[in-house]
Amino acid sequence: MWGALLGGLLSGCGHMLEDGNYQLVKKNILKDNCKLADIPGVFSQGHLRTTGELVFFKYALFEMQLTGFYLSATERWRADGNMGNVTWHMHEKPCQLDEIRMSIEASAQTPKRFEGTFALSTHAGKTPECACELWASFEATRLPSQ
Repeated sequence: MWGALLGGLLSGCGHMLEDGNYQLVKKNILKDNCKLADIPGVFSQGHLRTTGELVFFKYALFEMQLTGFYLSATERWRADGNMGNVTWHMHEKPCQLDEIRMSIEASAQTPKRFEGTFALSTHAGKTPECACELWASFEATRLPSQ
């Protein structure tokens, strides 16, 4: 039974979005209580790789690996990642973060473009002023292969 399930996940139905490097560009800020969207590198590049229904997106910010899946029978996908014990200079202030969480919900528009919602949250028990949330819509375009 597990072999059939895993085989189904890995074989997938073939999605239109091409694997490769993508540049994320912010469109609309939905929430940003610490002005994270203004920090260089928050909206940056990531490398998309898919295996059947599984999605892997390695984002340049902190080299964070987001892992997720395509929603059933659609070109929509979601991926999440987190890291712990990170020091990040946020607006000239060093913050020792207990955790950073990132998630992307996206829809393929063409084989080389997707758009969706990006969420980033920081958690810092000892420095509450470093606890932040950013939610933004974005579009991403595949970069030419080098």
